[in-house]
Amino acid sequence: MSNQAIQTLSSEQITQFLVAWSGGSPFTSYVRNVPPYDTFTWDGSKLKGDTGLSAAQVAATQQGSTKALKMYFGRYGTITNDPSGFTYHLIDEVPFEFDGVQIVLANGQLSGTQNMQCGFAVCPDFSDINFNGGTYSQPGWSLFSGSNVVAAPAFAPGASRYSYLISDLLNVQSIPRTDGLPGAIYCIRTFTRVASTVFSSWGANAADTTLTNWATKPLGTGRRVSRRQIGQFLSPATGFTSTTNIADNPIAGVIFWCRGAVVNIAKFGDSLTQGRGTYIGEGFVGVAARNASSTKVSVSDFAISGTASSEYGQVAVDVMTALGSYIDIAVYASGSPNNVSTTIDATAVRSGRTPLINFMQATRANKPRVMLLDWAPSNPASATPAGVKNYLGTDSLRRDWNTALPSLGATCGANVLPVSAAFSGASDGNGQTLIGAGLTSDGIHPNDAGESAMAAACTALASFVR
Repeated sequence: MSNQAIQTLSSEQITQFLVAWSGGSPFTSYVRNVPPYDTFTWDGSKLKGDTGLSAAQVAATQQGSTKALKMYFGRYGTITNDPSGFTYHLIDEVPFEFDGVQIVLANGQLSGTQNMQCGFAVCPDFSDINFNGGTYSQPGWSLFSGSNVVAAPAFAPGASRYSYLISDLLNVQSIPRTDGLPGAIYCIRTFTRVASTVFSSWGANAADTTLTNWATKPLGTGRRVSRRQIGQFLSPATGFTSTTNIADNPIAGVIFWCRGAVVNIAKFGDSLTQGRGTYIGEGFVGVAARNASSTKVSVSDFAISGTASSEYGQVAVDVMTALGSYIDIAVYASGSPNNVSTTIDATAVRSGRTPLINFMQATRANKPRVMLLDWAPSNPASATPAGVKNYLGTDSLRRDWNTALPSLGATCGANVLPVSAAFSGASDGNGQTLIGAGLTSDGIHPNDAGESAMAAACTALASFVR
């Protein structure tokens, strides 16, 4: 079916068209794959049997929250502790002021627990990245209601599934910055108890240097530095002298109790959404939010490089279940090159659609504004720069999906961010759309220029964070 033909279809016909691709009827009835295992039916505007919102209700504009969620990175792995224990240090800046914080830890191990001692401090500037001798609020083992143990995930084992532990509220206030910039600077330190021989960490000793390049960001745009040192440097907080920026840290994030409203954005997807391929590794969603906004915004990165929709879609469901009450805007990649081995077929389309349905269902409890990313192009091996996805003529199925997505999104009460068009170039002559000239360095991921182009296409996102 041609793109022109799809543009004339009604929402109901688009649904039938998508169903026909898979040879089944997932938009007529489906069983949710997270508890409770209920069956729902689709009536064109909402899920019958579901207590969720209608399309019109979901379309209501979110006004932001007085709590800000800041999660640093999507992928977690494990790191082996030093016999003397590690002290991890993280310094970061946010564009808002706050009167209290809660530290968030995560555990991605399928068995066992992990113990960590944490403390939080506010800083006047970045002159001492290590903030040696600073006062770290309430350091101790009792920060988490008497227990600092992060239990193993309380659901069936699976890749990239995590449990989260939120600390008690720390009565700590941000202080004015001495560099004249708005917002606040803070530090978190954690000491890994020696008994925890293996513990979860974002980055997971990743060799990707983009995770250490955050230290070079201009002040006022979310500069972040992570370091570690053998030994206990939390209480007292002196003697931490490391100058090596690292790509991992067990501190998953923070919940800030803010002075005024903050718009919380969470992004879910693969490496393109994460930001791999750019110098900083921030991702175009963060760039779009920062560039378009005069409002206080917090972006949490749950995107995971290398994952297909089946995996990052389950992460999105888990996050919405555990942390959804803190999320105002949820950005989700509707398609991924990781769903495709070589050419695109009905199986590849179906593998992206079913997780999307499950994600939309998971958002109904807390009602964030959902924004769907369409499916970006990839270069074949014959292109320059060479890619690894030889879609050839089957790339028409990806383009048809993107054409159908706005009507499908409207039916579900979601906006679509048309980043594919901004990232697209000419045809390769075999039916496959290439990535635009100068927008990629490796044939699949946007480089910094590509990230800027895709960020500029996120106008719907910009309209909600101004």
